[in-house]
Amino acid sequence: MSKLPETSISGPQARAIAIAYAEFAKATDHVLDRYMVEVVASGDAFEVVFVPGPDPGPTVRGGRTSAGPEMHFWVSRSDYSLLKSSFAR
Repeated sequence: MSKLPETSISGPQARAIAIAYAEFAKATDHVLDRYMVEVVASGDAFEVVFVPGPDPGPTVRGGRTSAGPEMHFWVSRSDYSLLKSSFAR
C-alpha cells in the first residue's frame, strides 16, 4: 500500500476501533498490514469496517482478497458494546 496521509480520530472512534479489532482478531487470522479501517458514525452506533487491500488485476465481487475478508462491526456509541457484525455486503 502507498503511504497514506496522517489521520486524526476522536477518542470515541478509537475506542470503537479497539472493540471492533478485538472481534476481528477473534474471527480471522489475518493481520491488518493490508487493510484500511473506516469508521462511520451512524445513529446510535459506530460502523467500523475492515477493508482488505486489493489484489493486482481485475477486481471481483464478494469483499474478499488475498489479504482477507471485508468485515463490518457496529459498536454502540453509548456503552461501546458490540451490536452486530457481518462480512461484506
